[in-house]
Amino acid sequence: MARHGTPYSSFPARCQVRGCRASPQEWYEQGRTTFEVCHEHGLHLRAGEARSVDGDELLLGPDSAPALLGVRHLRSAAGPLLTLRLGRHGVCTQEITIRDSPGLRTALRVLLDHGESPGPDPSE
Repeated sequence: MARHGTPYSSFPARCQVRGCRASPQEWYEQGRTTFEVCHEHGLHLRAGEARSVDGDELLLGPDSAPALLGVRHLRSAAGPLLTLRLGRHGVCTQEITIRDSPGLRTALRVLLDHGESPGPDPSE
């Protein structure tokens, strides 16, 4: 189970990476939460594997939430559109195009202010 603060002295029955049934052997800290993970997943985490948190589980690699890599603004006959570039480790794996509005831009600005700002879009 995820721990807040100091890790407990004993490990739970299984690794806290979703779907893993191996015995935990080490702790991994994400923000203020500590997860107990198996040795193999500890190696992946130290190597920089993409990760996200869902409750008291870690999601790794393709199971993790993608990062926002960039936002492109386009004008079309249907009106202004935003294309969101999503991916991991700087590699775009998905583009989502949505109709632009002042409310959407405000929401995106709030999201970007609370996380890393995406770099410039090289496709522009």
